[in-house]
Parts: sequence; C-alpha cells; structure tokens
Amino acid sequence: MFNLHRKEITCFLFVLAALGVEAQVKTRHQPNYDAKPLRFGYYIGFGATHFDVKHRSSFLSAANTADPNGTVLSITSPNTTAIRAGAMINYFVNDYFDIRFSPLNISVQKREVIYVTEDPGNPASRKTVNTEPVDKAWLEIPFHVKYKSERRQNTRMYVFGGTRWAFETNAIGKRNSARSVINASLRTNDLMLEYGVGLEVFRAYFKVTPELHFSHGLFDMTRKNNNLHFLEHVKSLKTHTVSLVILFQ
Repeated sequence: MFNLHRKEITCFLFVLAALGVEAQVKTRHQPNYDAKPLRFGYYIGFGATHFDVKHRSSFLSAANTADPNGTVLSITSPNTTAIRAGAMINYFVNDYFDIRFSPLNISVQKREVIYVTEDPGNPASRKTVNTEPVDKAWLEIPFHVKYKSERRQNTRMYVFGGTRWAFETNAIGKRNSARSVINASLRTNDLMLEYGVGLEVFRAYFKVTPELHFSHGLFDMTRKNNNLHFLEHVKSLKTHTVSLVILFQ
C-alpha cells in the first residue's frame, strides 16, 4: 500500500512536520475550544483511487480461450486521481472522543479498467490493450468516530474510523456513448469502510487539520446484467482510495 500511495503519505508527513514546527509557540491559542460541543468546518482534498480486481475461475479456463471476442489476458485497474470537497460537523463527546458527520460532500473520481485481449484463432494477431474510463461524481455521507490524544500546547493527534456512503450524482462521460458503456455496467452507490489519522493545529482564529484517509469499498461495483464481455471474468470490482485532506474549522 505504501508503494501504491507513497505520494499522498509523503505529502501528509511533510504537512505534519511543517504545521507541527509552526504550532510549537508559547501562546496557547483558543484554550476553551472544546467548551463548545458543536463545531462546523469545511475541507478539500486529493488522492489516488483504483478498483481492486478479483477474477473468476473462468479467467484461466478454456471458456476464456474460446471467447469470440478474444482471449482476455489481463484485467487491471491503475491508480488515478480523485478530488474531494465538502463540509464537516463535529460533535464533542468528551476529552477523548468526538463524532463526525457530513451532510454535504462531493467527490470527483476518474478510475480506469484496463484489459488486454488476443485473438487465439489468428497466429499473426497482436495483443490489444483496451482502456475503459469510469468518470463519476459522487455525493458522499461519512460518519466517523474520532479518538483524540491530550492536547499539547497547540497540537493534538487523533485517529478515526467509520463508514462513508457514496451515491452517484452524474456520470461525467454519459453524453459520450463510447465512454458510457462501462459507467452503465457499474453500480451507482457504494459503502466504504474508512479510517485514518490526523493532526489538529490550533491557530489564533481557526484550526487547521491535515488528515490521511484510507477508504475500502465493501460492495462489488459490477452489475449482474452488463454488456461488457470482459466483466464476465471479473468476480468483483471494489473501490480503494487514499486521500490527503485539509480540514478548516
């Protein structure tokens, strides 16, 4: 996982170091911050996302070799970009726990599925690399439980975990029929297990918080009835995303 998403993790560590050094000042900003139980904020983030592909047994069977559309040699999903933005509501439970909920989040993600085919009946045939883009915008509703450390001057570390519901709001490529085939073959909602770590940095008039998010989809995103022959060899497509998020409160 570190090799796949080292850019986001490296950026997160760099932001932590920069904010941590800046926050170690003698003045204790907003000493009564936790006296108010309900806090509102907003965030923006970017990340890397892909599908975790699991193959059916037919992928290695004779049925694949006899496929009139060509033998499917490989099915993969590379890392692509994701952009997230939204609002956050934080409810203070006690000195160590918070509950976070967000009613308004938008995520734009561009995933890809790449499959390689070959015509076994033609000895002179070459391998064909096919790329299926999955461009979607999502409305996301996260729910997190946050476990905090004690505040040290102007910083506080924490970890969080929970779920994130996602509902498709628009398939960006639907107007182009050539790009919408796979979009129509995938689910329009997803449920993700999400966890991560963050650092709260208190300033005089606001709080800035870099967070590292890991999201794992729990649903198989393929529909049972689809028009893509290579999906017959896919047992499941599940989403996976690593994001660096900056939250302001």
